Amino acid sequence: MLPTQRLKKKPHQKSRNGCINCKLRKVKTFQCDESQPRCTNCDRFRLDCRYRNLRQSVSVSPPTVVPQVDTEPAHVAPARRKRGRPRKDWTSQGLASETHIQPESSQPLLSSDTELNITQAELLHQFITCTGPNLGGSDDPNHPIVKFWSRNATLLAISHPYLLHLSLSLAAYHLAFLASETEPSKAHHTLLARHHFSVGLTQANEALSSIDTSTCGSLYM
Repeated sequence: MLPTQRLKKKPHQKSRNGCINCKLRKVKTFQCDESQPRCTNCDRFRLDCRYRNLRQSVSVSPPTVVPQVDTEPAHVAPARRKRGRPRKDWTSQGLASETHIQPESSQPLLSSDTELNITQAELLHQFITCTGPNLGGSDDPNHPIVKFWSRNATLLAISHPYLLHLSLSLAAYHLAFLASETEPSKAHHTLLARHHFSVGLTQANEALSSIDTSTCGSLYM
């Protein structure tokens, strides 16, 4: 009998210093290649590629010299280190990440046409959980049309930025419709809806000039 061969695992690139957009996605198929000044994923989706510079956030202090004590026994065997992963200073890493994060209020509302921010994440959540299922016309979450708009349409929008912008626009209009006339969020979401609709429509018109089998489905939606 022939000896059985072990199947080798397909290597994949682990990104520890990837950009902020790739870290927010947390999808293995979208590992960041850490290209400068813009990684391949951000260049593909026309996103503003930004990296966290943790080296500037952490101040390295010089090592402290501890004087030797004469009262220590002369013949003391050094403690043996157990096998395992090296210890990490989790406290310093946590403080570095906290000092690097800026509050949301200090960022402009629309700093870039395609920059991924908390506001767009809120609109995407609204589309998946509420707007998309309402387009299915059924209260059954397992209905095929409801599944299509809440799951398949979102996955398709990830590969086509113009469809993502139009989905965010629809979700923003939905939130503006649900808000009362006196709520400040009504005008806020209306502004976001118009912005994403304008960007998505411009990108869709550009894609129509070179439509093929890979874009016909998303353009039809």
